[in-house]
Amino acid sequence: MNKLTTIVSVILVLVLSGCASSGLQEKLFQLQAGATKDRVLEILGVPGDRSFQGANEAWQYCEVASGGFSNSARYSTLWFSDGIVTAVTTDSRIYNGLTCGGGFGPVDWGQLPPDSTIEIRNR
Repeated sequence: MNKLTTIVSVILVLVLSGCASSGLQEKLFQLQAGATKDRVLEILGVPGDRSFQGANEAWQYCEVASGGFSNSARYSTLWFSDGIVTAVTTDSRIYNGLTCGGGFGPVDWGQLPPDSTIEIRNR
């Protein structure tokens, strides 16, 4: 193998490693709707940001893309209602810096899934 082929191979490996599935994504697949806060803490750890609105709560997590030349991050929000997970939303976007800390924006409560309670009345 000549030097040019070796250099191109190394660059290709670095770039493709940035596209690999993230640890955060794999951990999110371990969660199910109805998971408790304790279960989420066990799997994902302490959130990077936390917000409240009435009985609803949103925990935000972030993971920087590893390897390659990427400056993107995966932001995930876990939505809780009365202490249990009701939904998860994810977003990948460009960030400035080496960590996700400054990338957490305000929670968009419009993303909170609508209440799916069905009321049954006897007549």
